[in-house]
Amino acid sequence: MNVHKKLCHLIIGYCFPATLYATTLLNVGLEQLQGRAVALGSGFSLAGNVVKANCFEGNIPIIPPTFDYQYRFIEIEQTQREHVITEPSIEGRYLRDFIRQHAKFEEKQRHIMAYVKVNSYGTRLEEAKLKLNPDILALLTEQNKNKDKNKAEGRIATFMSLCGSHFVRSVGKTSLFLALLSYHEKTEHSDAQFEKKLRQYLQGLTADDNKTLEHEMKSRHLQIQVQAQGLSNWGALTAEYFPTSLQSFKTAMAKAVELMQKEQGGFLNYLELMAWSDFTPFRILMPEFKFREWKNFTANLEFMSQVSSEIDRLQEKYTQAKLCYRKFTYDYLTQTEAHYIAEQFSLPIHLLDCVPKTLAFRNHASPADPKREITLEIFRKNLTLFKLKQIQNRYQRLLQYADDCFSKLENGVRKQPYNQIIDCIDTETLIQNWPSYFAFSFIDSYCPPEPVNLKKVTCSE
Repeated sequence: MNVHKKLCHLIIGYCFPATLYATTLLNVGLEQLQGRAVALGSGFSLAGNVVKANCFEGNIPIIPPTFDYQYRFIEIEQTQREHVITEPSIEGRYLRDFIRQHAKFEEKQRHIMAYVKVNSYGTRLEEAKLKLNPDILALLTEQNKNKDKNKAEGRIATFMSLCGSHFVRSVGKTSLFLALLSYHEKTEHSDAQFEKKLRQYLQGLTADDNKTLEHEMKSRHLQIQVQAQGLSNWGALTAEYFPTSLQSFKTAMAKAVELMQKEQGGFLNYLELMAWSDFTPFRILMPEFKFREWKNFTANLEFMSQVSSEIDRLQEKYTQAKLCYRKFTYDYLTQTEAHYIAEQFSLPIHLLDCVPKTLAFRNHASPADPKREITLEIFRKNLTLFKLKQIQNRYQRLLQYADDCFSKLENGVRKQPYNQIIDCIDTETLIQNWPSYFAFSFIDSYCPPEPVNLKKVTCSE
């Protein structure tokens, strides 16, 4: 046996391949994490896409990021409004929503979008200086002293339930500053000349005291709409960030770019994860595992985490849907429903408020897009007592299936993978086959209900 093999057996009983393989999350996984406290060093459960506790000690050593930026002007024509930004990224969604909300063409207006994007790359942990939290270290050290394999596995399982199967090794972020400059059209030639002057002014290629340009801006009723995503340091936000003129717009843009470069700023555009088994201090403290046993062990724990997350999500969505159903049932009565309630409870009809059948409700994901609005009738068809009962029944079934599956896994968590156990296969099939994502998508998009142009009508008519 050579020195390398001896060392591996002395330390952990088996030498796992040191691949240092990192998993990267992109658009789909990151959508669910926007707005959550995802920090470098946080634990992560890959199966459930869930952020766990930070299991490192003290101030985590970080290698600063690098940056790149773009500064562009995009002319928005009426025929291109829906297609000017086609990329499917999170950033593309922000751009599309901004354009749909502000680019109007009813009054022969022209639009130019000024677009500043700052990307930060490679904000990552300095792994050589990382230390495990003392409490976590004590947990792992105790299991190393314990010769009972089942108890040792139980402590590893406890670690993974707290810290996940991976940790956040590196993050990438994007910040955006968007501005839409809108002005009235005159003639094709004069519009082109004005646009050229406007771009040169904003790019600093003309003098700031251009009186002719200022006069033409007033005659064309120039308007500026601004929006920013991913700025840091809220306390630094002052009146300078809200432009009242073209000159103050340039100042606001410069100030915003300063905040876009802060390490705390930006929304996630990628997340790099590292498995704990590839982290040397953790690997040294692991009990004796053969390669296949370790793969079974980690796969089973990840599956248990995924099932647990699905159970919690079902409970959360059921509560959210129930509150939503109660809200639109009692707060948005049509005349027919009002007469039924008045008759059933012997109420004077004039005490009730009604809404028209044509009342529409916004989509929370795209509040400025009228194409995604739904009527009260469609709302009632998509969220019924029967569908609420379906979510509740699924929760109870999944709880029972998971109980049977977990009891078998706990008896031999390293010996057999979950996908060879009938009860676990049934559990996974239940998760995959029920169209929960469609139901949850509707709940997230329209609950709580947000009516468009709500107007009450008389119930007695």
